[in-house]
Amino acid sequence: LCGFLLHTSVSAREHQVALGRLRERYARGESLLALAVQAADAAHELNTPLSVMKTLAREKHDAAESEEDREDFQLMIALLEQCRDTLKRLASTSAETTFQRVTLDSMVQALSKRLNLVLPQVDLRLSVPADVASRSVRLDPAIEHLLLGLMRNAAQASRTGEIPRIDVSFEARPQTLKIVVRDYGPGLGREERDLIGRIGFSSKSEGMGLGLALGHFAVERIGGSLVLRSNPAGPGTIA
Repeated sequence: LCGFLLHTSVSAREHQVALGRLRERYARGESLLALAVQAADAAHELNTPLSVMKTLAREKHDAAESEEDREDFQLMIALLEQCRDTLKRLASTSAETTFQRVTLDSMVQALSKRLNLVLPQVDLRLSVPADVASRSVRLDPAIEHLLLGLMRNAAQASRTGEIPRIDVSFEARPQTLKIVVRDYGPGLGREERDLIGRIGFSSKSEGMGLGLALGHFAVERIGGSLVLRSNPAGPGTIA
């Protein structure tokens, strides 16, 4: 009888924990849905100013007298184009979103190029086995955005440490793909571990607290998981 009562008590607690996680996931989904609607509106509003800024940057680039100034304006144009591409994805509804099939190698190279555009001083080290690199995947734009965000966060964290470097590795499994992003920054504090991933919380002064919350939602939607922890074997954080 005691064993039965103990088993029942444990099952009830596990049920409550699972129910709490479902409620938290549902609440996060509702918040992100409302955020998505606002983001689509903002994308339309920002499209025109970005177009004007890009035109002005091209004019300044063509009129620049020094090679250094031309390079600066060319970088500005590239960043504005990246912003416009992001806004186009935001403005698209889920029904309009197309999922392209690409090789992991081409995806990784594209993400590396985008990261290098913003943070060229960080050493990006990739570990992509040949059998993984050639694998074709159905690319979800949300997952691509998440991976770029993790790489960018890692690069920014590493810049504050002694080793300006990030490691990104890929491991193929029968039905899944494991991606690990490691930085060499200060790691996660206790408060950050408890709050990271919640909408509105960011460990960066200029952050908005949206990237990881969106990332959790995107990964859970396809049956995956996103885990962040301090590296037990040295400096930095592992995602």
